[in-house]
Amino acid sequence: VSQSRYHQYIEEGKAIYGKFCLHCHGETGQGDGAVVTNGGYPQPPAYNGAQLKTLPEGKMFHTITYGKGQMGSHASQLSKLERWKVIQYVKVLQNDGKS
Repeated sequence: VSQSRYHQYIEEGKAIYGKFCLHCHGETGQGDGAVVTNGGYPQPPAYNGAQLKTLPEGKMFHTITYGKGQMGSHASQLSKLERWKVIQYVKVLQNDGKS
């Protein structure tokens, strides 16, 4: 993937994240979305924390596809390509906002 396509995927992933992930995982992936802070749901681990910082892409894809814990499957809402784009953006959040 070219550098420009990579950055395009990150931007598209960010937009998808805003629609499907932000409400639980929060703007910067700290697990402080509105569902957690206002709805009383359990906080998911931070993307840049010990549990998820080095999570492999394949495990992320599996979790988005099949769900894990409180997080349900997103396979019916996101195409495979959209899931990979979200993962590229999550990798930025794992790295404290650096691509």
